[in-house]
Amino acid sequence: MVRGASYLTNRVKVASAKQMFRLRAVDLFVLPEPATHLAAHHGNRVQIARKAGETSFVWVLQIMVPGPPHYAFVCYFTPAADNWMDQSTPFGKLAKQVFFGDSDAFRDERLKLIPKASIVQGNWVVKRAAGSTPAILGTKLKQHHFKGDNYLETDLEIASSSLAANITRLCTGYAKSLVVDMVWTIQGNTEEELPEVALGGVRINALDLLAAKPLDLSAAPAPRPASSLPDAQTPSRRR
Repeated sequence: MVRGASYLTNRVKVASAKQMFRLRAVDLFVLPEPATHLAAHHGNRVQIARKAGETSFVWVLQIMVPGPPHYAFVCYFTPAADNWMDQSTPFGKLAKQVFFGDSDAFRDERLKLIPKASIVQGNWVVKRAAGSTPAILGTKLKQHHFKGDNYLETDLEIASSSLAANITRLCTGYAKSLVVDMVWTIQGNTEEELPEVALGGVRINALDLLAAKPLDLSAAPAPRPASSLPDAQTPSRRR
């Protein structure tokens, strides 16, 4: 459920219209230490797609699971339609600022997670700890944003919040008995920014951490924050 068109007056949430992005792929990596800007790595899916001539915008979302061992759960989203950034729509206006703007603070204040966890088997405490309350994660833990060749990567540093780290460690201990649905949206704070629309989502079903692939980052380029790029204010609209 997302904020409806009249949410500011009636506080009513409604079912979202069709999500704006579709999930294209998911990676699970195991790392010797936490790493950011994985999309810049020469062997990453984004770089491989670019070499193959794919130019669509990609939102890369990494959940940095604290260790040791350290894990990177990485989702790759692309727009579901060419008009996803239509400036006559509330979503389009917000999306332009989030994905192509020069303010990491804006991204941190607007990207919102709507989680829902259900336990197939295992300790009920895990479900209670995971919860299902929407959250602006950028106000609760550290996020890193990086721009590249028509993509934005958002890295969620779970270890930056002791509460989030403890909950995540609890969940990883029961990973094979958990089904976790996560949906992201861009929060609308004014009448002109509503209704909200689901950005994209992923279901984690009985995750096997032993299946994580090792990732060698020795040849990866140094990360560059999104807000530090000289062209951060110039949207690239290649499809």
